[in-house]
Amino acid sequence: MRSIVSLPFELPDEIGRLVHGVNCARVGLGCSSAAVYRFDNGLYLKTVVRSIEDEVFGTLEGEARRLEALKERVPVPQLRLFVQDNSRDYLLMTELVGEHAAAKVTHGEVSGAVAAVAAGCRLFHHAEVQGFPIVEDVSTLLEQAKRRVELGLVDTADLDEERVGRSPEDLLEELFRVAPAGNDAVLTHGDLCLPNVIVHGSELVGFVDVGRAAVSDRWRDLALCMRSVEANWGRKWCSELLRLCGVERHEGKLHFYTLLDEFF
Repeated sequence: MRSIVSLPFELPDEIGRLVHGVNCARVGLGCSSAAVYRFDNGLYLKTVVRSIEDEVFGTLEGEARRLEALKERVPVPQLRLFVQDNSRDYLLMTELVGEHAAAKVTHGEVSGAVAAVAAGCRLFHHAEVQGFPIVEDVSTLLEQAKRRVELGLVDTADLDEERVGRSPEDLLEELFRVAPAGNDAVLTHGDLCLPNVIVHGSELVGFVDVGRAAVSDRWRDLALCMRSVEANWGRKWCSELLRLCGVERHEGKLHFYTLLDEFF
């Protein structure tokens, strides 16, 4: 039974008018600092205490821009309102009806979900990049990681098991050392883990949490997707994912982009 909650902050009037008197529940899935609430009228609210220092996660303005730019390219929630007050950003969106891919557990469900996730990868990576407002090549991502280390924004308590105990500075040195020379410039989700892919049975519904979408290297998606697939369903499904995507395994880029994620 889901828990009905009262919001611990006052909504801006523009948003309040759309959800007044509607029950809501907090959505607990995900690792970001943002809070997400689902209203019974099919709207989702994402909100974060705004931080000018954290250019990636301290504001939702970039996600609002991305939602608008993505809507003609891939299936994403419809942006209803983006509002800022003195301390918070608020993103009000429509619901994608389905369930996140990580909810699939039986062999048959997983097989269908892998096919849906692969279809999602292909859809993103074959979408039109011309005119998309955010481009993040390897050099841009390296500079973002460097800045997050300098500002003390790297969460060392959330490192992957094989990197536990290492300092952000040590990880950054490795990141620069293993950075790939090539970038194939496709449209990427930027955080393509299973909870961000919405499916219905074995059919792809769409994508959520698109605040890092950009024109970037396809392995930025594939690396995180493979890590999520292995963690949820086992390593054997990673090979099936790549086969369905029509992509050969690239150890160098797999290493770089999973390491890069430690900084975000």
